[in-house]
Formats: sequence, structure tokens, C-alpha cells
Amino acid sequence: MSCPSLGRLAAAASGEDELAIAHAADCARCGALLAEQQELLSAARRMRAPRLDEERRRVLAAEVMAGADVAPEPRW
Repeated sequence: MSCPSLGRLAAAASGEDELAIAHAADCARCGALLAEQQELLSAARRMRAPRLDEERRRVLAAEVMAGADVAPEPRW
């Protein structure tokens, strides 16, 4: 059996991929990667969202909108 991708292991860290979790239980390499992903997820959950003052919010919104104006149209 081949090892799951790092993306699948990241999903497994949040409980979204049972097959990757089962694989990581038997594979030392994937088990270590899964543990690392779980630690990262736990650390991210402990972080507080940054506080933005009104001026920074305005500038950030303008940057996002400017980027949307120049983004290429999706090709369907």
C-alpha cells in the first residue's frame, strides 16, 4: 500500500480521513507526519486572531479588491 499524501495526512489530523489515520497507525513515517500535523493544528487553534484597526482593515480590503480586479477570469 502506498502512503497517503501530506494533504491527506493533514486532513487526518483534523479527523477527516479515516483511511489515512489507519495507515499512519501502521506506518512509522506517516505516523510521525500525522503527529506533526496534529501538533501544528493544535498550535494554530491556540493562536488568537490579530486585531486590526479600522485603517488597516480599509487598506487590506482595498488590496484584496485591487487583486480581484486584476485576477484572470476563470476558464471553464
